[in-house]
Amino acid sequence: MAPTWKKLCYEDDAILKSFIAAKGDLISASANDTPVILSIGNPNDVLAVGGAGASGLQWVAPAATSHDIFSATHTDVSGAASPVDGDTIIGNATPKWSKLAISIPAATFINLLGVANGELRPSWKALFDATVPTTIAPSDSASAGSAVAAARRDHQHAAPATFPPSSHAVSAHSAAVANVAMGGYQITDPVLHQVADAAALAALTGVVGKFAYQIDVGAMYICTAL
Repeated sequence: MAPTWKKLCYEDDAILKSFIAAKGDLISASANDTPVILSIGNPNDVLAVGGAGASGLQWVAPAATSHDIFSATHTDVSGAASPVDGDTIIGNATPKWSKLAISIPAATFINLLGVANGELRPSWKALFDATVPTTIAPSDSASAGSAVAAARRDHQHAAPATFPPSSHAVSAHSAAVANVAMGGYQITDPVLHQVADAAALAALTGVVGKFAYQIDVGAMYICTAL
């Protein structure tokens, strides 16, 4: 078998451990067969070609690179489309940032960015709707309502042509006030009661200024005192 010969390394042919002086030193070259040390740079620096150093390399701060918000550079965004006028950035369930396109309503309507009960992210919602207000009816009860659309300032409820009278006695509205020309009394909202005979007239509740018509004799009476 033929012997294998290997050349022994002399000191001038090798880079000794003592050539390294400090933590972070890099071995570079200033020319052919001429090693030099490139000392460590500042935190977060990157190694770049250039500079006045002997090695032709230098540590530099990373340059800012222009890029879109919705691009592959950002790993926490959804999609890579360009923005559209009116877009809003919101968080989604991924969880990532995503674009919410503007929602433009019809004339006389307004959309608001809001959150309804149970929702986890905002969306465009109609402030008003086209529902006509209810017609008011007698004896309607008050109610706070549950609609999520707001009422317009100029909205108007419909009402019946007439409202039925209340169930209280109309005679209770007779009011006596001093008036010398009327013998001391006159009334507002005068009320006329019909009675069958004298007995019924006597049984009628007296109110100063109240009128009564006795049917059997065809006579009219007014109560002037109690």
